[in-house]
Amino acid sequence: MMVKRARDYLAMILVSILFYIPMFIRTPNFAFLGNDSYYFLNYIFYQTQLHVSTFIQESLFGLLPANILVLKLIMLLITILCLIIFYETVETIKKNRGLLASLFLLNTFWFSWIFMKLEDDLFGLPFVLISLYFLVRYLYKTDRTKLLDLNIIMSLAFLFIGVLIWNYAIYFVIAFLFISQFHKLYIFASLTLIPFLPRLIIAIRPNLLISENQPLKAIIVLCLIGFLYFKKVRLKETWLAVLVFSCLSLINIKLIYILVPILLLSFVNVDLNESLKIRNTIIFVLVLLFSVAVYQNMITYPTNKEYELVSIAQEYSLMQNKEIYFNWSVGYFAIWHNFDAKDFGSVPALETDYKNKIIVTTKLDKKIKSCEIIKKSKWLTLASC
Repeated sequence: MMVKRARDYLAMILVSILFYIPMFIRTPNFAFLGNDSYYFLNYIFYQTQLHVSTFIQESLFGLLPANILVLKLIMLLITILCLIIFYETVETIKKNRGLLASLFLLNTFWFSWIFMKLEDDLFGLPFVLISLYFLVRYLYKTDRTKLLDLNIIMSLAFLFIGVLIWNYAIYFVIAFLFISQFHKLYIFASLTLIPFLPRLIIAIRPNLLISENQPLKAIIVLCLIGFLYFKKVRLKETWLAVLVFSCLSLINIKLIYILVPILLLSFVNVDLNESLKIRNTIIFVLVLLFSVAVYQNMITYPTNKEYELVSIAQEYSLMQNKEIYFNWSVGYFAIWHNFDAKDFGSVPALETDYKNKIIVTTKLDKKIKSCEIIKKSKWLTLASC
């Protein structure tokens, strides 16, 4: 048994390294995926202000070294740790199911981006997964009559830490409430969310200007791992949480971050030896997801095209004597390249006037319809308004 566990650990480590190879070959100009990575990267390197972060997040990222290679190695180690924790969680339910479930955790498209971005999500995820581990231990123990069950207490404690680091993990409180079968301590924890309910509901609403909030992509993700919804496969202890967050993911794909770890627990009911056809199909899906994930890690925003747009924006700003406006966190990518950027980091409280400005914004921004389009990339548009 120990030999198999060691072999599974080695497999997860090797696949994680292969998964990260595109990250290690990305140039310093666009070292990480997503704009928000540069929000934290600029803080680490240049001590720029973290406008929408807590003291806990500032303290955590303040400890990280200003070295891109070391940062990527830290991210790789955290990714491997997450897979190992999830592996042990699945193995707690049923032996010989953890490896497959963990590899799907790494490679399921969209959720996999959490491992590739230098954000609070990745640093909070291990604590959330440890919380899930203790919750599963509680579910599958013989005696569940104690109010102050140690497993529930540990689950809540680690989830609390996870939420402090990754605020969006607050939705796991609701998911884990369902999975705990409405344990009294989780009911109490959920009641503390009532004052924040309006903000939680607002955060679920889709915003097409945010790449994480494009809901139609959720349909593709759910189809790829849709076999886990079959009645024969699905796990009854998690089914309510899966059902609720599947529906919410169709409204806002960012809820995939909550859904996927819960849904993948159903791998305990997937037996690759039962049918050769099922086995080959699942392996094909895993290879497909891995290929897509690695490809996305190579070509996903920002790329050299976005770097060119930022550079060209500077040139047009000087030629036309216009101020550059970077849409939200695009500004952090600009700062990384030593450009002055204003109104970045979060949605401006007031409507920003684009008139007489050079604009670098998302392709879905309708406010540039009347502007002169200078150049486009796959992700951004450069316009003169």
